[in-house]
Amino acid sequence: MCCFLGAAECSVAPLSFPEAKRILKKHPSPAFDKTFFCLASIDYQTLQLSNCPQSLSKDACALQWDHVVPASRLAQNLPCWMTPQCPWDPKASHRECCQKFSTEFQYREAFLYNLVPVVAELNRIKSNYMPGVVSEKKRTRSLCGLKVDPKQKIFEPPDFRKGWVARIYLKVDAAYDLQLSKQQKVLLEQWDRRYPPDEDEKKHQEYLNKFYELSQNTL
Repeated sequence: MCCFLGAAECSVAPLSFPEAKRILKKHPSPAFDKTFFCLASIDYQTLQLSNCPQSLSKDACALQWDHVVPASRLAQNLPCWMTPQCPWDPKASHRECCQKFSTEFQYREAFLYNLVPVVAELNRIKSNYMPGVVSEKKRTRSLCGLKVDPKQKIFEPPDFRKGWVARIYLKVDAAYDLQLSKQQKVLLEQWDRRYPPDEDEKKHQEYLNKFYELSQNTL
């Protein structure tokens, strides 16, 4: 279903999160026929999921696109996040201000390497936490093998996704300087080595590499 060999809408990298979601939904990666963590089947014609965990309601099983590296981390070194530019609107969040005033944030938020399809409930419990090791004593919730520790604000992916999550973080860090701590970087590099890319990840990387290569040629 690759559209990057001619369709005009996919010839330029998305400049906003809504644009990125439209591309990913209309022209999905061949690796994303299922959600990233729960492996629920995706029908891209209806945008409905099937084979979700039985405990989830219909709303909790909705399709969403998750920033593996959360927006708060993407924007932490941008002026719009450090000093919100919407003082006239006390209800506006840092993210809303950055979306309105920072083209750099909009581009970072649309970075396709950082977006994966997930069920809504998993997106909610993962929140804006950082990857880490969650002990069973501190775990408060788990879903599809993903564990969270809200007190420490960390999540631990299931083993089969640890390497992919790590490589996403390392790629985004190389692009935007996430200011990872030494401990965080060591853990991500360990996961990267221990859990090498599977065939789906390789297909997905090839797909996005081709997209960004072609979009660069159109600039």
